[in-house]
Parts: sequence; C-alpha cells; structure tokens
Amino acid sequence: MHRQTLQYLKRYAQWFILYGVLLGLAFWFAYWVRFMDTKFEQDNSGINLYADQRNAALLWIVGFKIFLIWATGHFRGLIAYFRLRDATQLTGSLVLATTILLALSFIPDHLLPIGFNIPRGVLLIDLNLSLLAVVGFRVVYRSWVERVTSREDQGRAKERVAIVGAGSAGAQLAAELLNRRGHGLLPVCFIDDNEDKV
Repeated sequence: MHRQTLQYLKRYAQWFILYGVLLGLAFWFAYWVRFMDTKFEQDNSGINLYADQRNAALLWIVGFKIFLIWATGHFRGLIAYFRLRDATQLTGSLVLATTILLALSFIPDHLLPIGFNIPRGVLLIDLNLSLLAVVGFRVVYRSWVERVTSREDQGRAKERVAIVGAGSAGAQLAAELLNRRGHGLLPVCFIDDNEDKV
C-alpha cells in the first residue's frame, strides 16, 4: 500500500511540474505578446506595473488552473496516452479558468490586490497559448512514443486478430492496436452481425 501511494504521488508530481512549467510559460509570454510593442506602464517611481502584476499573479494563476484540471480527473491517465476525451477535459478546464478570471477583471482595480487585476487581453492570449502549449506537447509526445515503440517492434512477429464488433468501440480498439504496435497484435478484420456495418 505504501509503495502504491508513492507511485501515485510520483505520477501526480510529474503532472504538476509538467503542466506548471507549460502554463507558467504561457502566462509569462501572454504579457510579452500583449505589451511587446510598448514599454510596461510605469508609475512615478519608475516601477513596471505590469511586470509586478505578472510576477504577483503567476503562481496563483498556474496553481488555480492546475487545480481545475485536476478536479476534472485529467491527471488519472498516463502522460504518453492522449485521447480526444483528454483534450476535451483539458480545454474545458482552461476555458472555465479563463472565464472566472475574466469575471474578476470587471471588478474595479482598487478593490483587488495587484495580482488579481489582470488585463483581459492578457487572459485571452494566455488561454490560446496555454492550449497550444499543453495540447501541443501532449500530441507531440504521444506521437514520439508511438514512433519509438513501432520502431522497436518492427522485427517482431505479430498475431493476426479479428475484432468482434464494428462499432465505435471496435474502431477505437483497431486504431489503438495499429498505433501502438507493442501489443504484438495486428487487427485484420471486424466481425459484426449488423449488416449496416459491413
């Protein structure tokens, strides 16, 4: 039991670090993209207001997004396995986070601490960069893992199998077996008593 708990903690730590870095970089660059053509606004003492705002918001916003992603159950899977359902969960979590942050942006600045009054343009850019960073990384990583696995298994003999059921579950199973050759199974046909699926 203790070993299993350590494995769960290790896996969650990997998720949190990976997503924390990607979401932190996306938020950092959102400010840079929004204000790259102008200098950060300065007060009378020469302090960069938006730089201070970005630095104050970085940790809590990244933590807030990771919490919402975790709450949807997204971290239960494997890093190398990325499905459409995972992409939908991830997108929904990040859109919800941005919606809440946009709602906060309508509160007058003097009523909020410096790290909570984030410009709406930054939030919208951050949403796009976050999706690009996290979804893009997961897709590229899964493609790389599948390519490495298929190269390792090219010389191995594969058992030819038939899949019973030609519906969406059967199609998903066939796609998974074809993409991940490490199973040693090669789907060659479907068997189904529904003539509409011939």
